[in-house]
Amino acid sequence: TGSSIMPQKKNYDLFEIMRANGKVYQGHQTQITGIISGLGSGYHRDLQITKEALVNGVTLCHQTLALLDALVPALVVNKDNLEAAMTKELFVTDEVYKRVAGGAAFREAYLQVKSEFFKQ
Repeated sequence: TGSSIMPQKKNYDLFEIMRANGKVYQGHQTQITGIISGLGSGYHRDLQITKEALVNGVTLCHQTLALLDALVPALVVNKDNLEAAMTKELFVTDEVYKRVAGGAAFREAYLQVKSEFFKQ
């Protein structure tokens, strides 16, 4: 993909692929659900069509979990970068909720916090 050639990119393709795998897995699940919904009890030849989606879904799930198992222990948290990214705007909504919990009407708390935030 084109994003792999970007020098500034900091998230690895592997995590993006794993995110996409979740949607592919959902597709397999939807296919199976669609085929079996509305079937009565007993044997139905329709069920043979679910085998491919089931096998592919289980295989994809196992492969993705194996990647996660290898990747998660290797992750390193850069505490300084995380703290630097925790800017004031991340906590503005929390301040609104605190004021509402303290008895202020939501609209009033929202407007007050918005006004205070943009004065800075």
